[in-house]
Amino acid sequence: MRDFDGFVRTMHQDRRLTNVDVHSSIGDPAYIALNAQLASAHLGSTYSALRESSISAIFMTPLRNSLSEHKEAWGIDTFLAFDPDFLSQSLDQHLDRAEYMGVGHLVTASPGMAERLNHNPRVALEAVFGDWRAYALRTPAPTAEVLQREPAVFFGPAPFRKRSTWSYDYTRLQEEIFFRGRFDNIVARAHDQALDTSPDLDRFRTAIIADYRYRDLDRAYLRLKSYSDNNTLICIAAADPLFRRLSALPPSPNLHIVDRLSGRVEDIQPLRHQLQSILAIAARSTRGVTGAADQRVREVRLADGTIRVFLTGRAAAKMPILIRVSYFPYWRRVDSEEVVYMVTPTFMLTYADSDVALEFAADTFTWLGLSLSLLAVLSAGAILTRPAGRSPE
Repeated sequence: MRDFDGFVRTMHQDRRLTNVDVHSSIGDPAYIALNAQLASAHLGSTYSALRESSISAIFMTPLRNSLSEHKEAWGIDTFLAFDPDFLSQSLDQHLDRAEYMGVGHLVTASPGMAERLNHNPRVALEAVFGDWRAYALRTPAPTAEVLQREPAVFFGPAPFRKRSTWSYDYTRLQEEIFFRGRFDNIVARAHDQALDTSPDLDRFRTAIIADYRYRDLDRAYLRLKSYSDNNTLICIAAADPLFRRLSALPPSPNLHIVDRLSGRVEDIQPLRHQLQSILAIAARSTRGVTGAADQRVREVRLADGTIRVFLTGRAAAKMPILIRVSYFPYWRRVDSEEVVYMVTPTFMLTYADSDVALEFAADTFTWLGLSLSLLAVLSAGAILTRPAGRSPE
């Protein structure tokens, strides 16, 4: 592991994630030790020790499985980790996901995976240490970027535990976006779920509604009816008076009524086909962001509890800024009153016409949980990399 430690030191201030191949098992001492060394150097990886408390683990785990010899999904609810239709996709499709998720380095001890990477022009061999090889993605995604196409917005729940394959929720929709592996049309979860008052309907031009929350039925109906005149509205069936009124509207090219499927046996396929159709409708209606082609992120600074995103200049209007940092409700904009959305799959999205500043304003218990998670990784690594002692005589 000393050779790997030297490699890690060359990655000082590298903000890209490292994916370590699960070569034999999740409990492999070398696997845990490599991730612990990354954590001790304050470098990110696709591995999480307390993954049941990490929403991004639902997507990082199947990504890691797709680039590993061994498959595992310990401690989380994920429908993709062992999905043969997902895992059997091409290496280039898996690299597309890795790039979008911010992965910049691939570390593997699997001869089969090393052989595939050796013949792929999108990666380059960086280092060899023992049985392990490190590769770099040639075009990793930036930590933050100005989106060139408008995202859609989703109104509905976002569960991360004890989920059903028949549930129309944000997480399930994101898994299908992850499955298709194309990220030019992404989806944010509404910050305000109230359909009669949510300002998110004034911002996003494509809305997917799976949960009908409102205080005033008539106001919600008139608002959504008006919204569908010039925007794309996708309504998933529900036993709700608002849905019944919307489904009775005359046919319109902007209004899409979708049946709600259900079944007694868990099966990923029926809802997959339907959600993929919904995503296709959203993709067709997505428009380019005016002026985005002339605006870029020139620098991102990450420090303890702060994120600073610097743009090349002031824009004429607010634009969607994708930040590849895991969403958490305690992230707040400190430079404006703009909200922070969760966006495909669990990153952050905010709107700005100039530089962006965010701070993590968590309570004591949240910081304690994060500290314990880091301590668990470092302790495991320290134990597994400790030289073996002599047996007593």
